[in-house]
Order: sequence, then C-alpha cells, then structure tokens
Amino acid sequence: MKTIKTIIILLILIFNSFNLFAKSGLEIGIFVPIGMSISLHAFDSSEYGNNNSGFNQYKENNAKKTKAGFEIGILSQLGYKFQINKDFSVSLLGELGYFRDSINYSLKDTETNSYIFVMKNSIYNTFDSLLIGAIPKLNYKNFSFSLGFGVKVPLYAEINYSSKNKSIGYITENITMIKANKMKTYFKYQAIPFIKFVFDYSFYSSVKFDMVLSAYFNYDFPIYYQNKNLNNSVNPIEKLSSIDLGIKLGVKIRPI
Repeated sequence: MKTIKTIIILLILIFNSFNLFAKSGLEIGIFVPIGMSISLHAFDSSEYGNNNSGFNQYKENNAKKTKAGFEIGILSQLGYKFQINKDFSVSLLGELGYFRDSINYSLKDTETNSYIFVMKNSIYNTFDSLLIGAIPKLNYKNFSFSLGFGVKVPLYAEINYSSKNKSIGYITENITMIKANKMKTYFKYQAIPFIKFVFDYSFYSSVKFDMVLSAYFNYDFPIYYQNKNLNNSVNPIEKLSSIDLGIKLGVKIRPI
C-alpha cells in the first residue's frame, strides 16, 4: 500500500513539473537604451606620496565639475524563463551588445581678466564599448524587476578638450582618438564594471512577443585615467565614473 501511495505522489510531482516547465522556455529580447549620464570625478593622491600641498594645488588647478552626458546602445538578451505559476516567473538572462557612454565635465574658465574673452572650458569623454553582462529578472504579470551587472569593454574612446567664448562664438577643440590597442596608454584598467536596476513594463503582448518599455538606473564604476604619454610631470590618476538614468524600448519573444 505504501508503495502505491509513493508511486501516486511521484506521478503527481512529475505531472506538476511538466505543467510548470511547459510554460517555461528560451527567452530572447532586443532593447535600445537611451539615457543621460551624471558624471562623478575624483583624483587619486597615491602618485604624490606625502606631498599633500602639491596634490591639493593640482586638484584646485584642475577641478572638474559634473556635466550631463548622453548615452545610447543596442542590447540583446538571451536566457531561460522559469514559469512558477500563472502570474509569476523568473528569467535568468545574459546580455550582450554595444553601448556608447559620455562622461563629461566643465573645467575652470580661462582668460578671466577680460569679460569679452572669457573661455568656458569643458572635457567630453566618449566610450564606444562592448557590453557583457547578466540580468536576472523577477516577472509578475506585465511587470519585471531586475538587478543587472557586467562590464563595458571600450573598443574606441575619444577625449575632447573644448573651449568656447559665448560673446564672439569662438570655439577651439583638442581631440584625442584612442583605439582599442592604445587604451592601456591612457587607462589603468581597460574595462568599466557596472551595476543597474531595471523596471520593465510590457505594454503590448501577443501570442509570440511582447513590446516592452523600461526605466533604468545604472552606476558605472570608475575607469582610471592617466595619460602615460606625458613624461614631464607626475599627474594623479583620475577616477572617471557616472550615474546613468534612462529608458529602454524593446521587444522580447515569448518563451520558446
């Protein structure tokens, strides 16, 4: 009798398991993120040793204030969706794509002795990167919540020192273009780690796919900048990072 009961229980569990995973399956998504970045900046004093006065003077002369930037990309997501019940599921996804980041700052004005010739100085750092990450999701009805993480590997970067005079409309630019094989000349590490929180809403659903609108909050950990081509002085390493806010529009195929 016990054997029969055991077999019945096992059959029920197996049946429920098939019923569960019949709604599970491969999940694929394509998203286009568009957002703004709020730059953060700090100097690393380790290159100066105990010379605090020199370090403080350098910080004062080279102060950088935050300046908004623009970012855009295209991301693919691939993984498996586990359907727990009618309304709730869990998706374990990998993420791969292209991302363009801007980390921008305003610098100290120059030619300040004359109002007419005052130059407003800025620096624009742009990174075209390969994004590799993971993004587990909790799905409830048409909503999803996820905490993603990964790295952005710059394939190309551009550093633009710009000076502008609003009175006479005069602009000068000094642009440095950095290819992937030259990144180590300018950056201590050749990757940008990140974490992000994403909120998804499926605003249109069909049998085969969902249209998704998302909001995201992202933090890019510092990429350490120091131009090793400058041999005439010891400049502290600069920590360039950002907080990003934006939206994503995308489509995801329902579990296959």
